Amino acid sequence: MRKIIWFLGIIMFSSFTFAQTSCYQLVWSDEFNGTSLNKNVWNIEVNDYGGGNNELQYYTDRSENLRVEGGNLVIEARKERYLTRNYTSARITTQKKVSFRYGRIEARMKLPYGKGIWPAFWMLGESISSVGWPNCGEIDIMEMVGGGTNDSKVHCTLHWGPMVNGNHPYYGLSYTLPSGKFADDYHIFAVEWDDKTIRGFCDNTQYYVIDISKAGLEAFHNPFFLIINLAVGGNWPGDPDATTVFPQKLYVDYVRVYKKSSQSGIEGNTQVNEHENNLTYSISEYSDSLQYRWIIPSSVTIVSQQANSIVVNWGCKADTLRLVVKSKCDSTIYALPVELKAPKISGKKWVGNGMDGLIYKVDSLPGASFQWQGSGVTIVGNTTASQVKVNAMQEGYLKVSVTTACNSYTDSFDIHLGDGQLPYPDASKPSAIPGTIIAANFDTGGEGIAYHDNDTGNKGNVYRLDENVDLEAYDNGYTIGWFDNGEWVEYTVNVAQTATYKATIRVASQLSTGSFSMYFDDQLIADRVKVPSTGSWNTFTSITVYNLPLTEGTHVLKILSYGGFNLGNMKFEQSTSANILREKSIQLYPNPASGMVWIELPAAQTPAYGRIYSLDGSLREVFRITSARDRININSLPAGYYYISLELQNDNVTIPLIVR
Repeated sequence: MRKIIWFLGIIMFSSFTFAQTSCYQLVWSDEFNGTSLNKNVWNIEVNDYGGGNNELQYYTDRSENLRVEGGNLVIEARKERYLTRNYTSARITTQKKVSFRYGRIEARMKLPYGKGIWPAFWMLGESISSVGWPNCGEIDIMEMVGGGTNDSKVHCTLHWGPMVNGNHPYYGLSYTLPSGKFADDYHIFAVEWDDKTIRGFCDNTQYYVIDISKAGLEAFHNPFFLIINLAVGGNWPGDPDATTVFPQKLYVDYVRVYKKSSQSGIEGNTQVNEHENNLTYSISEYSDSLQYRWIIPSSVTIVSQQANSIVVNWGCKADTLRLVVKSKCDSTIYALPVELKAPKISGKKWVGNGMDGLIYKVDSLPGASFQWQGSGVTIVGNTTASQVKVNAMQEGYLKVSVTTACNSYTDSFDIHLGDGQLPYPDASKPSAIPGTIIAANFDTGGEGIAYHDNDTGNKGNVYRLDENVDLEAYDNGYTIGWFDNGEWVEYTVNVAQTATYKATIRVASQLSTGSFSMYFDDQLIADRVKVPSTGSWNTFTSITVYNLPLTEGTHVLKILSYGGFNLGNMKFEQSTSANILREKSIQLYPNPASGMVWIELPAAQTPAYGRIYSLDGSLREVFRITSARDRININSLPAGYYYISLELQNDNVTIPLIVR
């Protein structure tokens, strides 16, 4: 609902009547047919914040302002003195309960009217809690700022980041009724949202479209939650005047969400080796009512084929796979560009005072020939294999040329004297897992290598004063303080055995907004772990993170902060997934799964919130568990590996999920 101008030239516009409702299937709705609001779906906001727009109302949860009656949700704005405000109204959201990515989102509504009256049906990105507004994205499906001819005009608008000098990019257009005003009767307001465009409609007439495939609009490819509110006054509509009649009522007959029978793209590897075999590509949403036709490059060989999936042997060059999906009302062509992987040298980058007998290698390709060269270092023995032995007694580099029947590649690799990133306090002894990692004993290497701190200097001034990480003396040892958003620390660890582990982590916070993620060799293993308020910054408590998949050997553990807490020691213990879920009386089945999964947990842990993340940390779905056994819809998830993060009443659990 915010209006700050910064126009970008990436917009398309057209107007035509919507005629493809039959292509969509209803996946969620609230018909408001009961006698009370469904609080398993909706949150009721109570505040006088003014919506960030200097609005005049106090949002309440009173029946005078919010009720369900006569098959409608009714939000009533009243002129009355209530606590700090002279007007009251209501605002509801589905944040952390119901969210959607893509589809047709619509509501049938009868609007209020009058100067200073501002009804809205809109959406915000679920990422707002981590990235803030406007970076989370905002989709205003319908807004009306009332008074005079404005009572006949509605607006559809998108807002996104970044915020620069108080301004942010947005784009909006309006629709005006041919006659009358929106308070005279019910009207349908909707957007249709896919991976390319968002289109706005009033009574099935399109009046808005924006291309969201452009750079900078990535926020609109993540889940969004719903908001319905009736504001009074504010920066855009201005204050009510003598002509404004109170009370004013917003009637909502229903809110519905539809999805196309198929609207997800091709899933599969986008980087492959030359002549790589048995590659599977698929489209996750399948329907017998649709027709599918694969278009395969001439250099690619089909091994097996079904309507919604195909197995191929790749050829010599980068190319594009295509799939035509035809319904009774339209056809969609999905395209997936596939690039060839270039061979990359791997090996030790930092060699201390010099080392002999180091092994460097590249991936071996079928029929490939190799030629290695060195500068400043000595290659010992064969220089025409996929790996070489090197004596590195001074700084230098390696270069390899790889030639196949199809292509030629080159890669180079710098070798440095010095320690680089090493364990602390003993460079020869990584922290052991199982065991306890001392938070203050992050690796050596400095800013940008072993850690990132947002400012210079060690604020605690008690330990490792030559480093910029802020360390304090609490919790019977040294802890990381002022662990702000975007800061991270890394620890070289040695894992005794490949297994699933749990980590008991000491944390302190005066707030309840802190969270962090954990990475293992840059692979996400736990995301957005919530830190509770402990009452003060130096009062530590233990939280447990479950289902951490760790691999035997020496690796790097990374803790990324989203701000709002201090970090203490971390104790890692081996615990299989089955034991963890048994400990917590939690069951997830089936796993692997497709379409849906069931989650069972103790009734005392409900209601619980859940989020599904892909391995790169992208939030894919948000859901709410309201009973001891609940079903989670995963139809929108492509085949692959994910993590479910559960926020229980007094704990956090992370569970791996495989989608077939």
